[in-house]
Parts: sequence; structure tokens; C-alpha cells
Amino acid sequence: MMSTKSGIARLLCLVLSLVFATSSAIAQVGPPPQVGPARWNFSASTNSHGYDDPMQACTAMKANYGAWGTLNNPIPLAWFAYQCDWGDGGPRPTAVLLGCDFAYAEIAYPGICMGEIKVEPDCEQCRKAAEQSAPAQQTVANPMSLQSGAKIQNDRDYASADGLLVVERQYRSRMRGLPTMSGFGPEGFGGNWLGLIPGRLAFGGSHKDLAEYYPNSGSMAQFAISNWSDENDFNYKQDGQGRLKLSFVASAPQGRTAYFSSAISGTAAEFKLTFSNGDYTLYRRTSIGSGSVTEAVPIQQVTASGYTQYFDYNGTTKSGMEVPYQMHDSFGRVLTFTWFEPTFNGTIVTIGGPAISQIGLPDGTTLNYTYENAPIGVAMGRNDRLDNVKLLSATSTLLL
Repeated sequence: MMSTKSGIARLLCLVLSLVFATSSAIAQVGPPPQVGPARWNFSASTNSHGYDDPMQACTAMKANYGAWGTLNNPIPLAWFAYQCDWGDGGPRPTAVLLGCDFAYAEIAYPGICMGEIKVEPDCEQCRKAAEQSAPAQQTVANPMSLQSGAKIQNDRDYASADGLLVVERQYRSRMRGLPTMSGFGPEGFGGNWLGLIPGRLAFGGSHKDLAEYYPNSGSMAQFAISNWSDENDFNYKQDGQGRLKLSFVASAPQGRTAYFSSAISGTAAEFKLTFSNGDYTLYRRTSIGSGSVTEAVPIQQVTASGYTQYFDYNGTTKSGMEVPYQMHDSFGRVLTFTWFEPTFNGTIVTIGGPAISQIGLPDGTTLNYTYENAPIGVAMGRNDRLDNVKLLSATSTLLL
């Protein structure tokens, strides 16, 4: 039988070993994120610190635009977005958003500003290739990311025999934070489920010298022109230690600012986003933007081996976004898309983006995605929480 002193000594050693092991793990993932209060504001505000509530922000917006009429109570669009009711129905900017100072990177429900979560790297070995130079994120258990605390899940709904044409979804409980240049979220499968459609690009700044990439992993990459005053410079360099390369592949004899102000002609590629493993995605501008921001949608996704997926558009817009109606690949296989527009209390909202409700597969079967109202959390009040996925035959018989 172990003596009391011996037992205490062994217990103390065990506790110390756990403390040191825990300390080592903490050292690898960094300190916990800083937190702070979120504030309400609008795009043209000169008050960088924001306002206490939506009504205060709407009142300030009304004064800023010199609007007349009686200001009514703001109308909620989401927990982080309200629409100002001018009283006179005037066609002016009406959205006020809950956001964070630049010292923070993410806003979480119900209005807490978190630290630098958005820089969490994607997996180095993932199919879409590395987006940053950091090593693969460490996960435990379900899995959970040790770096951000996000719950992560990957599901595959369809795969061709050769494994090249796949329908995959990625869930991430903590997405990138506000604010971003784009007023739109990525297309996907409802709240926090993304995938299949490559992330889009957004260009902003007074000289279109800034760019942001919103991958379907839920993170964000930022780019900037080294010398914004050089109108002939189209070389966007990624911030930090990232290995993404954003290049301009169109002809722009008139300079950068003039080019972005010019009309969109045709459907040819204008931008190329190259990944560390040789994969790349081609983009073109879309006429749909957010104020002074120019959006670009993916039109081709090419692997290093040459396998290509083409995203086809016919002018269809959902939730204020131009969306593809189908995708076809190098072998002529086609996926067709049907889109669902999320609502908040019956009103269609653009924040968060549309969701895929149906995918027609090459073999004649169909993937059906149904959604439900989210009772709590970030999407509270919206009806785009993924509820069910069904595989149906050509005659609508349930297969899976």
C-alpha cells in the first residue's frame, strides 16, 4: 500500500506535469482573444467609436444626410443589422451595423468584439491549398480548433467515381468578423455552412488599392497595392506571411482607378488568385457592388493537374448577389443550382448571402437542402439554418 507522503508526492508530480503540458499547448496557440463591446454605426459616419444603440446611430445618420420627416423605430434585419425608418420613405442609405473598433477582428453574438480570430490559417493539406504560410491548425475532440475555439465539421454529399467532382460542405461555428469591405456574405448552405462555390473577391479604397478574399472556409485574406498612388500598379500583395498571389490578367491601359470605373465588357477573366500548391481561381467583376466596393465572382477553378470547374452565370441574382446557375467541369459533367433567399421576419436580407436549396447531379439525381428558423445565436430570427439534406431520384423518390 502506498504511503500518504509518497501518494502526495506522486499526485503533485502528476499535477505539475499536467500544468506544464497545458502551458505548452497554450504557448502554441497564443493568448486568449481580447474582448470588448460592439457599437452601432453607419458607413458615412465620422464617429469612429459608434453609438450605444441602433436608434442613436439612425438619429446621427438622419442628421448627416439632412433628412426630413419623423424618424421611427429602427426595423431589425438581424441581431447585428437594423434598417432606419426615415418616416418619409426617402431613398437614402438606411442600414446601421453593429461592429468593432479596428483593434478587434471579430464580432460574436450578442455583440462581443473578439481578438484576431480572422487570421486563423486553413489546413495546409486541404484540397483548396494553403491560404497562409502558418502550419495546419491544431484541433481536438469533435473537432474543435485550438487556435480559435471554433467547432469545425466537413461533410461530403456527393462524389464522382474519379473523386474530382464533389459536393462538400464545411461548418465553422466562428466565422470571420465584421467589418469587411463587402456588404455580402459568401454563397453556401445557410448559416455557417459554406463550400462548393469558391469565395469571391472585393476591391476597395479610394484608388482601388485594397482587396479582400472571402474563402468558403469562413476566414479572410487581405491584399494591398504597395504604392497606392501608382495607377499602373496592379500587384496586390497579401498582408502578413500569406502565400496567396492575387494578379491582374486583363488589359488596363487607362490605369487602375479608371479601369475599375469602366463598364464590364464580356465574361473574360480579370483576376487570378493562385494558391501555394499551384491551384488557381479566375474571377471577373460583377455589376453588383456595395457602394464604392467592386465585387468579383469566380468563373473558373483550376487544379495544378489541369482539372477545371467552370461557374456559369446568366444574370440571376439572389439576396442581392449575382449567383451561378450551374457548374460544369473538364469532362462535361454538370451541376445545376437552385437558390434560396433567407428572410428575417419575412423580409429578404442580403447580409449573410443566399443558400443553395437544390443541386442537380450528373446522374439525374438531386440533392435537396432544407432550412429552418434559428432560435438563438448569430442567425437568430433568420430562416437559413441547415436542417436536412436528402438525395432524391429523378422521380423524387427518397434515396438517402
